[in-house]
Amino acid sequence: DYAQLSPAAPFDYYHPPTSHVLRCEAFPVAAWRAEFFLSSSAMERHLSTVTSLHVHTEDEHGDFFDVEAARRQLEMLVTGGVSEGVNNKEEQQAPSRSGFSAVVSPARERGTPLPEMPTLDVTLPAPGPLTTIERERRLAEIQLLSQLDEGDESLADVWELWFSERGPQAAALLHKADDLMNEGPDHFPEAERILRSLIEDFGVHFAEPLNRLATMYYLQGRMEEALTLNKMVLSVKPWHFGALSHIVMVYAAIKDSQHARQWAAFRLPNFSPGKENKRRIRWVERAVSEATMLLDQRQEDTNKSFGNTDDEWISDQMQMRNVINDNDDDSWQ
Repeated sequence: DYAQLSPAAPFDYYHPPTSHVLRCEAFPVAAWRAEFFLSSSAMERHLSTVTSLHVHTEDEHGDFFDVEAARRQLEMLVTGGVSEGVNNKEEQQAPSRSGFSAVVSPARERGTPLPEMPTLDVTLPAPGPLTTIERERRLAEIQLLSQLDEGDESLADVWELWFSERGPQAAALLHKADDLMNEGPDHFPEAERILRSLIEDFGVHFAEPLNRLATMYYLQGRMEEALTLNKMVLSVKPWHFGALSHIVMVYAAIKDSQHARQWAAFRLPNFSPGKENKRRIRWVERAVSEATMLLDQRQEDTNKSFGNTDDEWISDQMQMRNVINDNDDDSWQ
């Protein structure tokens, strides 16, 4: 009944006679699996961080959070497994200024409270104005997130969308950095150079370079830097399931059991076909709500910066013209 939180989740450690292989499964896409060969002493240092940190607790909704089950889910995704089955919950539609209808689950209808996410002690610069293409990508992201209460099929699409948020050239550089990381520690400096260059060019609101850099720092044992980057990712995308999983691993590695347990409740829950999946539904509800609200806020901030849209300006001009024409007619009469 105990789920162990340690650097080994969702990382698996293997112990062949002559070498130790660390298989990185922080990102649930088969093409992004990384295998690194570490010396015995390096592996012993990693394993020394595995303490007696266990979680056997229920969240505020009475659900037991099974970290091991979540790890197995990520393993299945990496190896190409697909969960089948659709949850047959009834949906209501909540309108929003973004034009996307957020799913309201039966749990929400019954008044079940959603937990508050821990405070992130990082401050990021304000994002730039919301562009049309950025808005369309965020709407696509919200749509994909909303499908996660039906299974894991859309996870790979979410990852690919996150990679391509700043266009094909940035995505190609991200994949190159990822490939370098997969080739092992000797290639980490070049991968870091690429990731830092992407952050410098596109800013911290392009979350995926931050996320990849956080993973590399974790593998290098640079836990404080990894933790800061994870917090930055979650400031941009509170629903980033990769960072939500990774921040638990980092806190476990630095033996901060309190924060590890606290953040464990916000990881993407396992999806079980044929079951109610209450925690998964609540997670999706939170993610869709947060993404929609942030998009609405970006749109509102952009409107304040640039004033009315062209359509609104044209409408105002037409109304003024009609008023003037009406006044002219009255004057002639």
